[in-house]
Amino acid sequence: MNSDLTRNYFNGSIPTSFSRLPLVNRSLLGNRLSGSIPKEIGDIATLEELILEDNQLEGPLNENLGNLGRLRRLLLSGNNFT
Repeated sequence: MNSDLTRNYFNGSIPTSFSRLPLVNRSLLGNRLSGSIPKEIGDIATLEELILEDNQLEGPLNENLGNLGRLRRLLLSGNNFT
């Protein structure tokens, strides 16, 4: 399943419930998302692309992102990660 929510005006944090969806491609580029990437995102075994560019995300990257064995593309620029 693909989910392209690019350039909407979503704000707030990324819902942890996204981890229950069998996503292959997820794009949240160019929104107003804040907070950190939920550790539950690392549980999406089917995820191949995760695009979170140009938001207001911050903090350290969670180690669970390393669990994404199928991940081919990860775009995180334009945020405030430490």
